[in-house]
Amino acid sequence: MRVSLPRQLLVCSAVAAFGVFTAGALAAQQAVISGRVTSERGDPLAGANVTVASSSFGAVAADNGTYSITIAASAVRNQQVVVTARFIGYRPLSRTITVRAGAQDLNFQMERDPFRLEEVIVTGTAEATSLRKTTFTVGRVTEEQLAEVPGASALVAIQGKVAGVRMVPTSSQPGGEPALRLRGATSIGGRQDPLYIVDGVITTFGLADIAPEDVERVEVIKGAAASSLYGSNAANGVVQIFTKRGTSLPDGGLKVTSRLEVGSNNMPKKMEFSKSHAWQVDASGDFLLNATGARIIEVDQIADNPFNTYRNHWDEVVTGGAYATQYVAIGQRRGPTNFNASVQNTRNEGVIFGLGGYTRQNYRLNLDQRLRPNVDASWSAFFGKSTNGRTEEGPGGPFFGLMFLQPDVDITAANPDGTPYIAEIPLSGDVANDFNPLYELHNRKINQNRNRFSGSSRVQWRMNNWLSTEGSFGYDQEGQNW
Repeated sequence: MRVSLPRQLLVCSAVAAFGVFTAGALAAQQAVISGRVTSERGDPLAGANVTVASSSFGAVAADNGTYSITIAASAVRNQQVVVTARFIGYRPLSRTITVRAGAQDLNFQMERDPFRLEEVIVTGTAEATSLRKTTFTVGRVTEEQLAEVPGASALVAIQGKVAGVRMVPTSSQPGGEPALRLRGATSIGGRQDPLYIVDGVITTFGLADIAPEDVERVEVIKGAAASSLYGSNAANGVVQIFTKRGTSLPDGGLKVTSRLEVGSNNMPKKMEFSKSHAWQVDASGDFLLNATGARIIEVDQIADNPFNTYRNHWDEVVTGGAYATQYVAIGQRRGPTNFNASVQNTRNEGVIFGLGGYTRQNYRLNLDQRLRPNVDASWSAFFGKSTNGRTEEGPGGPFFGLMFLQPDVDITAANPDGTPYIAEIPLSGDVANDFNPLYELHNRKINQNRNRFSGSSRVQWRMNNWLSTEGSFGYDQEGQNW
């Protein structure tokens, strides 16, 4: 049996079905918040960060100050959110907006903050906190300050940029790391170094491997205030280093950074050596020898007889050496993913004859991913390897030998078997501790090979506006052989 439906009923059903489809499409539509970030005078603030509170949504202002934030359809519930704009040297500005499907305009006009009291820090606090609200002093070194005068390492790069921070040299060899002192001495023989944290990983292996070009900012707490969060290990202060990530890049933009630095090393001052001796000489200035072949000491034992020959042993041991650093980094931010990868190669020949110099290669990758609108994940990985040609320090070192070496000895002369650099100093029995530093440097090689790997991961889950949980993992390992 066939039943005929009226034409009017068929038309009404089609219209109803179309209405349901349209409503479903609107319900699943994304929200787009866009606008412009400017200064008090209306100048665009390129690079300003605009973020939505309690979420991973954000954007970076383009050259003309415009920005655009796309909020996933699953996060659009007609709720009120706080949108904050931040830019270095300006007070943060927050606005409340109701998130609805479709496009919305939200502009920001920011005021200057000459004292930077509104800058956010995370060192010594449970969460990101404005400097104005902290009860202790936090030194902060920005990427712009680090770029002005790059150092050989991340630790050297902050020298002179934080008040009260002292660098104590521990070694003059290439690749050596100075000790950092944030407070006065608190122990005679105990540990004086601050607590070092790199991308959330507490490290005891120092910062000599960290390339200064990779550093985005450094936060320093000079007092013991950070002990409340980090424990007794932070009694001498805290130095926390944040490396560059792709979060500050505009969406879809690709940033390539390269840097080449070349130069030369030299010793600005020279050691002074005696040019006279206290042995007896004949009329021509040659040494008088006794029956055993040893030199005869003057009765008054005053070193007032000049050497017939004076050789500049300092220039024979200390030479000029070149150094060069090559650095390349690539960063991108696209939708829920951003990354920053870098490679650095450093070569420093040093200034001491015969040493292999210092060579270092660094590889770093930082990756951030928004897994869901309320779940973020971050990963950081670093690998560095270095080779350092070293020599004895103190007794047995080249400078120790120079102090006892007579200036009339030709230390570049060959041995009887033809090998270079004479091993036995003529008449060496008359002087204690004299030896040929060139022979030691040429024949006794000490190479320090060092590998270091560190990594970290973090996952944050924002369950609602007032509750979130975070888990993190850090790993730092060092291996070296001689």
